[in-house]
Amino acid sequence: MSATTRRSGKPPARRKGSRWSHILDGPLVSEALTLALMALTALLLISFLTYNAADPAPVFGAASGRRGVANAAGPLGAFVAAACFQLLGLAAYLLPLGTALAIWERLRQRPPRPRRGTSVLGMGLLLWSGAALLHLVLGTAASPAGRSPGGLLGSETASGLVGMVGSVGAGIVLVTLLLLALIFSTRLSLQSTAGSLGRRAKSTGAQGRLAWARLKEQHRRRQIQRQAVRRQLNKERQPPRPTPERTPIVLRDTDLPEGRTASAAASPPAPTPRRHAPPQPARQLTLPDPPGDYSLPPLTLLTPGDERLPVDEDELKDRARQLTEKFQEFGIGGTVVSIHPGPVITTFEFKPDAGVKVSKVTSMVDDLSMALQADTIRVERLAGKATIGIEVPNRQRETIRIREILEDPAFMDSTACLPLALGKGIDGKACSTALEKMPHLLIAGATGSGKSVALNSMIASILFRASPDEVKFIFIDPKMLELGIYEDIPHLICPVVTDADRAARVLRWAVGEMTRRYQLLFKFGVRNLEQYNRMVSGAGKEGLRPTGKDGEVDPNSEPATKQPFLIIVIDELADLMMASSKEVEASIQRLAQMARAVGIHLIVATQRPSVDVLTGIIKANFPCRMAFRVSSRTDSNVILDQKGAERLLGMGDMLFLPPGAATLKRVHGAFLEEAEALRLIAYLRKQGKPVYNKEILKDEEEGTDSSGLPTLPRDELFDQAARLVVSMGQASVSNLQRRLALGYARAARLMDSLEAEGIVGPPEGSKPRQVLVPPDYFEEVDSTHF
Repeated sequence: MSATTRRSGKPPARRKGSRWSHILDGPLVSEALTLALMALTALLLISFLTYNAADPAPVFGAASGRRGVANAAGPLGAFVAAACFQLLGLAAYLLPLGTALAIWERLRQRPPRPRRGTSVLGMGLLLWSGAALLHLVLGTAASPAGRSPGGLLGSETASGLVGMVGSVGAGIVLVTLLLLALIFSTRLSLQSTAGSLGRRAKSTGAQGRLAWARLKEQHRRRQIQRQAVRRQLNKERQPPRPTPERTPIVLRDTDLPEGRTASAAASPPAPTPRRHAPPQPARQLTLPDPPGDYSLPPLTLLTPGDERLPVDEDELKDRARQLTEKFQEFGIGGTVVSIHPGPVITTFEFKPDAGVKVSKVTSMVDDLSMALQADTIRVERLAGKATIGIEVPNRQRETIRIREILEDPAFMDSTACLPLALGKGIDGKACSTALEKMPHLLIAGATGSGKSVALNSMIASILFRASPDEVKFIFIDPKMLELGIYEDIPHLICPVVTDADRAARVLRWAVGEMTRRYQLLFKFGVRNLEQYNRMVSGAGKEGLRPTGKDGEVDPNSEPATKQPFLIIVIDELADLMMASSKEVEASIQRLAQMARAVGIHLIVATQRPSVDVLTGIIKANFPCRMAFRVSSRTDSNVILDQKGAERLLGMGDMLFLPPGAATLKRVHGAFLEEAEALRLIAYLRKQGKPVYNKEILKDEEEGTDSSGLPTLPRDELFDQAARLVVSMGQASVSNLQRRLALGYARAARLMDSLEAEGIVGPPEGSKPRQVLVPPDYFEEVDSTHF
C-alpha cells in the first residue's frame, strides 16, 4: 500500500481489465463457454465424418458441378472440412480431440485462465507437428481431400526437415515437438508421469506378491487341516502311543525343490526329521519321609502338563530355505545343516561359507525377522561347533507346566539339597539346577516378562522337596504383591518383610547369623553346613557336643542340633536400594561373599537392572544370573555383561548363566498358576504353623521404650558423627549423608541418637538443627577419659 493510499484511507482503484477478467472467469460465462465448446466439437466431428470431396468449395478447388451439399453440417461444414483436410490432412481430427480435452478440463472444474496462452500454443504446435509426422510416416498415402496424409502444412514442413536433417533427424525433431505440444496443451509432466508409472508398477508387483503369499498361506492352512484330520483318524484307528520327542531335522537331496541349479543341489543338504526314542513315563516324586509328622506335598496339587504340539516338518524346511535365500540376497553364502524344533522356539543351524564373518550374520537379525514374519529372532554362535544358531519363535508355543519338570527323572534323581526347577531348554529337555552350587542367584527382567512366575516356580520346587526342619525362608517383598501369599507357611523364620527399614535390619541379622554359624562350624572342625549336619545325624541319641582345649568333650555343654538352610528371597532390590542403599549393599555384599559355606543363600530379583541398583559390588558376588526380557540392550549388558536379553520373547523366556559355565543358556520358564500356588500353600499351612526366630523379632521391637521415644542401638559411626556436627556448629541429615557417605535411613537414625544424647536439638523445619554442646566438648571428654 502506497503512502498516498495510507494517508487518504481509500482503497486503490481497480484496473479496468481486471473487471472484464473477473466477469469472464465467472461461473455463468464458464458454463456458456463449455456449452459452446461442446457444440463446436459436435459440428467439427459431423463435418469431418460426412466430408465429401464433391461438395462445392471453389476456394480450395473442390468440385462444384452440383448445387446440393452432401455434408451434414451444411455448406459451412463442407467449407471447414475441406479447409482442414487441405491444410492438415488426417491431423485435422486432432481439432475435435483438442476441444474435447478442453471440455473435460472445464467439467473437472480446473481453472483454465492461467493456461489460456500455453493451451492455444500447445494446440497449434500439436496440429503442426502431428501433420508433419503423418506425412513423414505415411508418405504418399492419400487423405480425404486427395492430398498427402499431412496436408499442405505437413508436406511442406516434413520436406523441409528431411532436406536439412534427414529422415531420422526429422522424426526426432517432430516427436520432440509433439511431446512439447502435449506438455503445453495438457498438465502433463514427464517426471510425474514416469513416477506415477513406476509407482503403479511397484504397486501392481506388491499386490501380485501379496496375492501369491495369500495363496501359499491358504494352501499351507489346508494342508495343516488335512494333516490334523488324518492324525485324528489315525488316533481313532490305532491305540495311543507316547508322543516322540523333537529331534534335529536333516534335509535330503529329494527335499530340494524342482528347478534348483546344480550348485544349489550340490550344497550341503538342508535339514529332515529324525525322531527320539519315546520318553519315559512320568513317575511320582518319592523322597524319604522327613522326621516328625510333616509330610511333603504331593504333585497331584499341580496341573498335569499338556500334550506336545506336532512338528510341521514341511513348514520348518520352508523356513530353512527362506533363511538361505535371504542370506544369498545379502551376499552371505552358506546352508542350514540342521533344525532343532523346541517347545517355544526352533533353532536353525546355519553353516556359513569360508570367509564369512559371524558379525555379518548377526547384523541381519532385523532382516531375518522380516523375512520369516517373526516378532524377534536371536542369532548366536553355537559353542563347540562351526555353525551359527538362528533361534526363531514357533507359530504356536507350548505351555510348560512345573509338574512336567518336577516329574522329570533329572529332577527326581537329583541329589541336590536345594533343587530349582527352571523349565525347558530350547531342545525341549527339562532344565533344573542346584542353588547350593550357585550359591546365589541374581534375576532381572522388565515388568510382565515372567520374572515373578519363575521366582514362584523356584520357591515351589524347594517346598516340594524340603521340610521346615531342612529349609527356612526369609521373604522380603517391598512391593507387597508377590511373596505375601507365603505368609504363615511353616518354612518361614520370620513374617514376610514389606518395609524397607525392617528389611535392612533383617539383613543385618542374617549377617550376624552367618557369623554365629561360622563359629559353630569352627567349634566342631567342619568346613560346611552339610558336613556339620551329617556329623550331627551320625552322633546318635547322645548328641554331638563340642570338645574343649584339652580335646575332651564338655558334658555340661548343650548337644549340637541340625541347622537348616536359610534362603533369603528379595523380590525388588530397587526399592531397598532407594531407601537405604549403603546398608543393604553392605549386608548383601557380606552375605554373598561368605554365606555359602554356612548354608545361607540369596535370590535377588529386580525389574530395573540399572547401574545404581545392580552395582559393581553386587554383580561381582553373584556369578549366576538370570535375565528375562528387558527393554534395551543397555539393560542386558548390565545384568549379563552382554547383549541378547532384549531379543527374548517374554512370558518366561530367559537367558541363564549356570554355575561354573561361561556361556549363556536359553531356558523357557516353567509356568505355575496362581491356583496351583494357593493349593500348595493351603496344604503347607495344614502341616503346621511357623516358628519364628525370637532374635529377629526382638531386634525389630527394640526401636522404642515404654514411653515411645526412640532408644536405638548405638551405631558404630555415632562418635564420628557427633564430632563432625560439633566441629561444624550445625547438624542436618543431608550433611551426614554427604560427609559420611551414608544412606538416608542410617543418617536419620544417627541424628535421632544425637538428639537422644543431648548433643543436638529437635528439628526446626528446613533449618539445620542447633548444636547444644560447646565446640570444646570433645576436648574435655577426651581429657577426662585420659
